[in-house]
Amino acid sequence: MKPKILSIITQKGGVGKTTSAIHIAGSLDRLNYKVLLIDFDTQKNLSLGYDIPGDFEYNVEDFLLTDKKPIFSERGKNKNVYIIPGSSNLKEKKLKNSSLKKAVDKLKEDFDFVIIDCPPKPINDELSLGEIAVFASDYVLSPIRADKYSIAGIGALISSINTLKTNDGIKVNFLGFFFNEVEENTNHFTGFYSLLKDSPAGKFLFKNFIRKDVTVKNAMDKGQTVFEIKPDGRASRDFTNLTDEILSKITDYEQK
Repeated sequence: MKPKILSIITQKGGVGKTTSAIHIAGSLDRLNYKVLLIDFDTQKNLSLGYDIPGDFEYNVEDFLLTDKKPIFSERGKNKNVYIIPGSSNLKEKKLKNSSLKKAVDKLKEDFDFVIIDCPPKPINDELSLGEIAVFASDYVLSPIRADKYSIAGIGALISSINTLKTNDGIKVNFLGFFFNEVEENTNHFTGFYSLLKDSPAGKFLFKNFIRKDVTVKNAMDKGQTVFEIKPDGRASRDFTNLTDEILSKITDYEQK
């Protein structure tokens, strides 16, 4: 059975993209799904978040450019999360837009979900790691913060994905965007949430959001997830609810 392939992309950094990838994978792990996480960002924050050593014997370059049998770093409360660490030497010029898709296709019988943590860069006219990830994906998901710079990038991201669909004929769907690191009871957040909800982009806005919580930072400092250090805490509930909504949206797309 073909896995559901999800790229997590942002136009800018500092919005919790990597922590979102790690915790969505952790939530799927709790539901006993088998998840492959690919660190596709040359900053390697996902690998750092899991305390994977820089000299790990296999990384994303091996995955894309060699026929070596994959060696995964295994994580998750139920040991259902398999990670392909990143590489600071990964370059677009070594790749084609189909490179990641072909590599993932070789593992299509092994996983329920593949989550790709992408670089925080716009998708533009030149081949980028983000475009290569989208080419391999069924769905795209984007975390945002309640600030005008983060929100301004949503329209550009949706436009870039639609251009790729038109020009390359790929069938990727923009699953939506969600607010991250939310200070819930502030006029700042509620104002931006209402603004987006009532805008044309509102159909892509997730109802669930992730509240700002020190537990997330504490977990990452330990190379773990909130599900491991505080499984009944607020952050765990937030990521569980978000993941449930992701699964519901995927089901809706597949029933169309």
